[in-house]
Amino acid sequence: IHTSDNRRLFNITKLAAEEICLKSNKNITIIRPSNVYGTAINSSLFLPSIVRDAIQKKEINMFVSPEYSKDYISVND
Repeated sequence: IHTSDNRRLFNITKLAAEEICLKSNKNITIIRPSNVYGTAINSSLFLPSIVRDAIQKKEINMFVSPEYSKDYISVND
């Protein structure tokens, strides 16, 4: 987490909460809601914007580095 990251507090809090859960010795599953997708074609978030551009503009613009990686799960699953 870099000091210039505007989402630093959010990311630190998320990591701390996950660590507390992991250290609890309970059977847990950590789910990051930002990785859950559904039908939200008008959303400005990353995945919906890619889908929207593909449908409307017939092009895919991914303004991320080639090393970017993230898993997604459908809200229906």
